[in-house]
Amino acid sequence: MATLPTSLELHEHLLRTDVRYFALHVLGAPYGSVKSVIYPSPPYRTFAIKKRNGSPRIIREPTKYLKQLQVKVLEFMKSRAAPAKPCVHGFVQDRSIVTNAQRHLKTMPYYLLNIDIENFFPSITFFRVRGVFRKAPFNLSHEVATVLAQLCTYQNELPQG
Repeated sequence: MATLPTSLELHEHLLRTDVRYFALHVLGAPYGSVKSVIYPSPPYRTFAIKKRNGSPRIIREPTKYLKQLQVKVLEFMKSRAAPAKPCVHGFVQDRSIVTNAQRHLKTMPYYLLNIDIENFFPSITFFRVRGVFRKAPFNLSHEVATVLAQLCTYQNELPQG
């Protein structure tokens, strides 16, 4: 005999499969409000800053409301993802390029190579972002993953800003 799902199991199922439920319970907004922000295109302010070498770096800054939604997506992801491995220092709280370098300066010889991957953020497409949401540990439905990828990308790429 099959057992009925618990309220927690039902909540998890609805979060992963129902975009309207996800919008209300994770993003704190009705789906219609979220949809109006991301379609036809999420709002960003675009500007350039100079890199060390003098060439421009394109920055795409989300509007205040879009950024609030993105922060909620990030909190959701952090709550379901495994902790970062000790070797990971990029984009991890309390870790940086300095903490990464310090780990390599504990033993001799002291060598440090700094590499900047050209066009790293633009190389991450909407489809790759959606794919992350579709797979473990998130396992979101196509519909929910699509909305989250729309919230996180701009013109089919992960914006830097």
